[in-house]
Amino acid sequence: MRRETILLLLVPVLVLVAVVLTWPAVLFLIALFGLTFVLLTGLLILAAAVTLIAKFFLIPAFVAKKREGVIPGSYRLEEVKEPRREED
Repeated sequence: MRRETILLLLVPVLVLVAVVLTWPAVLFLIALFGLTFVLLTGLLILAAAVTLIAKFFLIPAFVAKKREGVIPGSYRLEEVKEPRREED
């Protein structure tokens, strides 16, 4: 598996482990502020983690592959040829 895929799979697992390890604090927050606050905070943390992974791992890898011409539909600039003109 590629490193990016492993990281994307690892983030939800790490969030789950963090919630399991801190369940007394989570229960306290639920009792104190209500479930909505806790769920929104969890979603915010998860969104931040996914954004950071995309910024530092997925997007640079995609740009590098596009520059190499690996992604279908992309091309290297030096490989672009002028269209042939039909001679009359």
